[in-house]
Amino acid sequence: WLMCVGLSTERGTVEDGVSEYNFLENLAELQRKGALLGTVCWEPCMPSVQQYIAAVKESAGSSSISCQIVASLEGHYGRGSSVPEELRPRGFEDFWVNPLMTLAWFFEVEGVL
Repeated sequence: WLMCVGLSTERGTVEDGVSEYNFLENLAELQRKGALLGTVCWEPCMPSVQQYIAAVKESAGSSSISCQIVASLEGHYGRGSSVPEELRPRGFEDFWVNPLMTLAWFFEVEGVL
């Protein structure tokens, strides 16, 4: 199996970002092929998610993707300026946080390759 989490975390700017359009287009293709197994929403009450949050906060902003996921888990939404300083990824001034970042998507790896 293959798991992906953090939809929109690599969006960046229009010029260099990963588009949700491309993800959704590919997701539809994987669904047609029977490779999409489903999704699970990460919840802050889950012990494994609590460990993830603690590890990200301990790393002090070293992963832009993880910082955005944790900000989403804590209920933040919108432009990065609305996110507490300790959850802002270093070197990223313009980022966006949304609730879809906490969804874990599961796929049959053979269907993805």
